[in-house]
Amino acid sequence: MAGLDYREHVKTFRCKRCARTQRILSRNSIGQGDLAWYYALDEITFQGLSSNMRTPILVLDKLRRGSRVFSYTEELEFRKEGQPLPMIEIDVCCICDGCLTLGEVKTSNRIEGGGKKEAKSLGKYREAANLLGARRFILATSATWSSQTKENALAAFTDLGIAVEFMERIDPLSVEAT
Repeated sequence: MAGLDYREHVKTFRCKRCARTQRILSRNSIGQGDLAWYYALDEITFQGLSSNMRTPILVLDKLRRGSRVFSYTEELEFRKEGQPLPMIEIDVCCICDGCLTLGEVKTSNRIEGGGKKEAKSLGKYREAANLLGARRFILATSATWSSQTKENALAAFTDLGIAVEFMERIDPLSVEAT
């Protein structure tokens, strides 16, 4: 195999990310005389990381580790009949030991910046949780929740018997290995 040059056999490749066919040229060797292989993240991983999936994944993992039986689905949009736009998008939708759990994940300390928008958003989460029969609502953030956001969330769910839990400082660099 010594002296075998793959360029004699492979002249082009199709990029999995952009789907373009590209030629293998020495000028594309990123500063090295011989071509070297460079690897990129799988497209789903690339898109997830660029869309800030780290915190929701860490929240789901924390819930999974605390459950004997765990099932989840990715982010969901809920729509009201006849409405073209979603009523709400929910970051966390899982079943932990038989308990339907919904949740919202942020990197900030407020929902929708706080105030009336926060109250309206919490009202939509309340409606979705009630309609779906959820028994737990999670608010998770990589920051620390504002005390007002915590009060608003507790008030929004208080009369439904839906437990509200807060997760804070969800940090990918401090996650324990399982």
